[in-house]
Amino acid sequence: MYTTQVEPHPDWERSHKALGPLVPVSVALPLEHGAHGSVHAGLPVVPLDLAARVHTQFDPVASREGFADSLFNTQLVPVIADLWTAAVRDVLERVDHTAWHLVPLALPSDSAPATLLQDRIRAALLTRARQSLAAELTLPVAENGPNAPLTEFAVEEDALSAVLDATDV
Repeated sequence: MYTTQVEPHPDWERSHKALGPLVPVSVALPLEHGAHGSVHAGLPVVPLDLAARVHTQFDPVASREGFADSLFNTQLVPVIADLWTAAVRDVLERVDHTAWHLVPLALPSDSAPATLLQDRIRAALLTRARQSLAAELTLPVAENGPNAPLTEFAVEEDALSAVLDATDV
């Protein structure tokens, strides 16, 4: 589990609750394949369509059966994405170089827009995986060998050589 505490920005404001001097944020990454993710703030707990469990002081709806569509919840998404990026990088670099199940894949293009909190979190994590994680991640070249940036790894496969032509590149 990875945790941090962040100072709230001056414009952060919780709905009907006080905001302390620090906001706790946690991300747990399951090392086993097939684990389901979730977003929670005590209660409620909602499913997250990727291998991560996220916890912070989200604003729930009054029934505590979901999360409010609040500015505060939206403002917490980048904080979660920052911690998730650092956590996944740590796992892939130091703990388990094969834990690629932690990196979300794009949803089909006909998927519903990201309107729920968990959808916005998933979209933010996918963006981070494609941008900062891909640019900063280093992996060992060989067992007990030096690390190299992910951007330096490449695989050539003859069967794929005719897939793209000069106009595609």
